[in-house]
Amino acid sequence: MSAYPAIFRVRQKFESQTVEDIPTTVENELSRLELSNKIQPGQTVAITAGSRGIANIAKIIHAILDGVGIQYVHEDPNSADMRALESEIKAAIFALVEAE
Repeated sequence: MSAYPAIFRVRQKFESQTVEDIPTTVENELSRLELSNKIQPGQTVAITAGSRGIANIAKIIHAILDGVGIQYVHEDPNSADMRALESEIKAAIFALVEAE
């Protein structure tokens, strides 16, 4: 008799949804969030997303950026600006962890 519990293989299948008009769907969903009351001009906003299992993720992200009115900016991860930002983020996280 094994000391380990019995192991069973399980497969999970999720229902698939298809969105025909991505920009309109994203615009409708964003309007429900009332972001204009939460994001003020000049604020820094980061938008990120996991793409695992999501078709057309680039179109979705672009529609979000358009809907929020953010100019898309892509920085070279090795640029001086990105390294400085990374340092600032690490320092902020460290300060939060130390505060707890």
